Formats: sequence, C-alpha cells, structure tokens
Amino acid sequence: MPMRAAHPPPRCVMTSRLDRHSFDAMIGAYQTSGGTSRVDDFALLLEQRQRGNFVSVAKRIVSRDIFSFEWQDDFWIPMFQFNPEDMSIKQEARRVVHELACVLDNWTLALWFTQSNAWLKGRRPVDMIDRNFSEVLGAARADRFVATGQEIPRCSATVNKGLKQYPATNRARHIGQLGQRNI
Repeated sequence: MPMRAAHPPPRCVMTSRLDRHSFDAMIGAYQTSGGTSRVDDFALLLEQRQRGNFVSVAKRIVSRDIFSFEWQDDFWIPMFQFNPEDMSIKQEARRVVHELACVLDNWTLALWFTQSNAWLKGRRPVDMIDRNFSEVLGAARADRFVATGQEIPRCSATVNKGLKQYPATNRARHIGQLGQRNI
C-alpha cells in the first residue's frame, strides 16, 4: 500500500488556461469598466500626460500595485484600476490586487474581477469596487483565505530588479518574468 502524505502539498497559485475565446471574453468583460489597454499603449499615454513611462508601469506591475495579463506576447491592463482624469492608480483597486496577487496568477486575477462572486451576492467585483469597496475587499480576503488559509497575504514583490537591462522593445516580455520570480 503506497504511503500518503497526511496533508496535500499547499497550492500557492491558482491558474487558468488561455485560449482565444477566453481572451475575447476577458476583453469584453472589461468594456463596461473602462476597457483594457496594451501595456505599451498605456505607457505611451502616461508619457504624453507626463505621468510616467514604460519603466514606471512595469514597476507598478511587478510591485503588484496594478495587474496585467498576457495574451500572445502582449500584456494587457484593465483600465478600471485608474482614475480616468489623471491616470493615477485607484487605491481601492490596488488594495484588492494586493489581497489576491499572492494566490492568483494574473490571468485568474483578471477573471476574478469579471466573474460573479458568491460573497458579493452574484455581482462582479469590477462592477462593485467603486460603489462598495469594503464588500469587494471583504470578498477578496475571503477568497484568499479559502485558497490559502492565511488571514494576511504573504508575498513579496521586488520593484527594482532588472528593468533597465532590457531594451524598450523587449521590456514587455520581461514584465511577466520579473513578476513570476516574486510569486
């Protein structure tokens, strides 16, 4: 009889499979909340508004202040995370991202915001975050606790690693690699 471990190994990161249908559905799901933008396009917008550049966007992603998801060598940012007037990060979105970034990969995190949530009585977090932040934060904490059993998120992100070593044309590819090192 084979020996079984008393407890299964902990599962730290939940992931989802990517396909074209899922990507199209994801893009559509964010349309009512500001849509999505490619990281490179968003960085250009920040430069035009003198609010940042590619490196500042990459640092925000790596530090988990915002999240993006990858599809076919492009990184996409859900725009609900920003104030449309000045492109500053909405602190409510940042706090929810911090709660979940340790237990969900970027694609699953993007899905979490767009799917109905039992803790929110079937409503989508992306639709609720501006109206009832405390409920969305509570749902994120509950889902994190269910996934890990931890009351406090336990992850670290290193912001200042390696972005300057990559030419601008290759930086987007390395955002994900930098973030993956810190999960």
